[in-house]
Amino acid sequence: MNRRAVGREGRTVIARDVETLGEIAVELKERQVSADLLDRARKPLLYQLYAAQSTNAYWVETLRDAQSNPATLERARSAVENIGDVTAADVQAVARQYLDDRRRLDVKVIAKP
Repeated sequence: MNRRAVGREGRTVIARDVETLGEIAVELKERQVSADLLDRARKPLLYQLYAAQSTNAYWVETLRDAQSNPATLERARSAVENIGDVTAADVQAVARQYLDDRRRLDVKVIAKP
């Protein structure tokens, strides 16, 4: 396989990925995500959180941190509710606030051939 060709192909893929990320950012700012998409994003987070909260290690770490930062315990207690409360309008508002092209910085890391 020609190393030079692979390099060019890799740069093409990176450019396409950067373009796709830009398109997603615009879409998030212009339209609210569907209830289905929001649900598909939320379910894995909730699953991971439920799994973590069912372990002693999660609570030992949470309680250890709560000694120096009492808000940690309240965050742990309300995490499931907080994730469930996120709305499509919330996602759009955050996208509008943080996905500003004027603040955008594209960083491309390409390995040397």
